[in-house]
Amino acid sequence: MSPSGLLALMGALDLSASQDDENSEVVHDKNSKPISKPRANNRSKNARGSSAKLPRNGQWDTSRPSTARNAEPGALGTSNRAPKPRRPKPKAQDLDKSWSMYPALHDSVCRLLEVDDLSFTFFAIDEDRGSIEEYDTNIMGRFKCANTACPRTGWTSKVIAITIRMYSGQQYNARVYHQRCKGCESLSQPFPDDSYAERIAYRLKKWSGIEMDQPTYTGGDIQRPHEINLCEGCRHGHCRFSTR
Repeated sequence: MSPSGLLALMGALDLSASQDDENSEVVHDKNSKPISKPRANNRSKNARGSSAKLPRNGQWDTSRPSTARNAEPGALGTSNRAPKPRRPKPKAQDLDKSWSMYPALHDSVCRLLEVDDLSFTFFAIDEDRGSIEEYDTNIMGRFKCANTACPRTGWTSKVIAITIRMYSGQQYNARVYHQRCKGCESLSQPFPDDSYAERIAYRLKKWSGIEMDQPTYTGGDIQRPHEINLCEGCRHGHCRFSTR
C-alpha cells in the first residue's frame, strides 16, 4: 500500500472512533440515572429546636389542642375581654370643715316660697360680707361617723345649728354646722331633714314682710342638756342652745 493510501486509512479509523465516543456520551446521558447527593436531615435539626418535650409521665394530654400544649406559660390565662369599669370611690368628708352649705336642697325651699308668690335664688358664696339679714336657729337631721375605726356608726340630732343669710337681689344661703362624734370626737357632716327647707322658707317670708305664725320647734322640747363641746355651732358662736 502506498503511503498516501495508508494515511487515508488511518484518518478514516480516527473519524469512526470519535463518532463512537460521541454516541456513547449521548447514550450515557439519556439512560444513566444521576447520582443524587445525600440530603441533610433537616427534620432532626428542626426537631431539636422546636419540638415540645414530653411530660414527665411520658403521655400527652389529649384533652387540649396541640396549640394549647405548646403555648408559652401564662399565655393560656390571657383573655380578650374588656376590663370591667371601676366604680367611683365615694369622696371622703372634709374633716377640717366646721360647716357646709346645701345648694342641692334649694328646690325644696323654692316650693315652700311659691305658696306666697316669693322667688329667691341661692347665693353660692359662703361669706357674711354683703348680707343684709342674718339669723341663727336650729334644724334636725342625722349624722354618720366618718371614722371607720369608731364603733359608733351614727346618731340623730334635733339641735343642729344653722345660720340663714339674706342678700340683696332676692338671694340667700344657709350655713349648717357640723357636730363631733361622741365616741371618737371626729367631725361629721349632717344630713338635714325637711326642717331645713321649712326654717329657711319661714325666715325668708318674715324678712319679706309676710306675717307668719310662730312655728313650734321640736328642738325646744329636748330634756337632755346640749353638749357644747360636740357642737361646731357653739364653738363658732352661732348656736341658740349654747347657753343651756
